[in-house]
Amino acid sequence: MRLISYIFCILIISWSSYWWIVSQQMENSIINWFNRKHLKQDLSFDRITTTGYPNRADISIEKFSYNNFNSHLSISVELIQLLSLIYDKSHLINIVIPPIEINLKKNQFQILGPAIKSSLKIDSDDELIEFVSEGENLQFIDIENNIWKLNKFLFATEKLTLKYPETFRTHLSIGDLNIPTNYFSLQTKPSQLSNEIKKITINSEMQLFGNFKDFLGFNEKIKATDLHINVVWDQIDLSVTGDFELTDNTALTGSFKVNLNDWQSILSMIESRSILNDRSHKRINAALTFLASQTSSNLKDLTFHITLEENVLYLGPLKIGKIKLG
Repeated sequence: MRLISYIFCILIISWSSYWWIVSQQMENSIINWFNRKHLKQDLSFDRITTTGYPNRADISIEKFSYNNFNSHLSISVELIQLLSLIYDKSHLINIVIPPIEINLKKNQFQILGPAIKSSLKIDSDDELIEFVSEGENLQFIDIENNIWKLNKFLFATEKLTLKYPETFRTHLSIGDLNIPTNYFSLQTKPSQLSNEIKKITINSEMQLFGNFKDFLGFNEKIKATDLHINVVWDQIDLSVTGDFELTDNTALTGSFKVNLNDWQSILSMIESRSILNDRSHKRINAALTFLASQTSSNLKDLTFHITLEENVLYLGPLKIGKIKLG
C-alpha cells in the first residue's frame, strides 16, 4: 500500500513538473513575441497569467495593445485568453473579451458584447493552417457614436499552400446586420430600405504577399481570386464575382461581374453616403439606366462588368470616378 502511495506521489510530481514546464514554455514564447523589436509596430500588455492545471494551459493576456505605425492601425483589447490542452499544442482556443477598440487612420470604432471565440490549428512547423472565429449579439460603435448591431458572424480560413505566396481559402458570413437609421439617411426614406441587412456572404481564395507569421506587421499586397459575394437586403439581391488586389496604401485594383436587382436603391444609398461625388454618381446612374434599357425588359434587374484601377472605378470603358477607402 505504501509503495502504491509512493508511485502515486511520484506521478503527481512528474505531471505537475511537466505541466509547469510546458505552460512556462508557452507563456515565455508569448512574452518573447511581445518583446520582439520592430520599427513598424509596438505591442504591450499589463499582465500575463497561466492557469488550467492539470490538463490545460490557459494563458490570459490583460489589456493587450497593438500599434502599427505604417498603416496607422491601433487595437486594444480588455482580455485575450489562449486555451490549449497541455499534451496537444497544435489546437488552440482563443477567446477575446470586449471591449475592443480599433483605430485605423481617421476611422475609430469600439466593439461591445459577449466574448468572440476562435479555434486555431497549427502544424509541426508552427504554421497556422486553420482558423475559425464566431461571435453573436455584438455592437459596433463608430466615431460618430452610431451603433451597429450584429446578430451573428462566422469567419473561417484554411491554408492551401505552404509556398510563397501563402494561399488561404476563406469564408465570411454575416447575419442580421442592423444599420443605424441615420447612416444611410434611412430615417428620411423609410419606404426605401429597412435598416437591417439580412445576409452577407463572402468566399474567396486569398494570397498574402508577405510574411504571415508576422501578420501584425504585415504591410504587403493581398490578392483575392475566385471571389463570390452575396448581399440580401430587403428587395436587393446583389451578387459579385471576380478578383482584386489590395495594397497597404489601400490601393484597390480588380475586375468584377455584378448581378443585382433594384439597382436604383443601391445607387440611392451610394449617393446618400457620398461614396462617389455628384458628377460620378450622375454618370454611373445614366450608364446603368442605359444598360438596363438595352439588356432587360425588367429595368430593376441588371448584369454588368466593372473594373477598378487603383481605386478608380470603370463601367466598361467609361471612367466613373474614384471611390473612397478608409
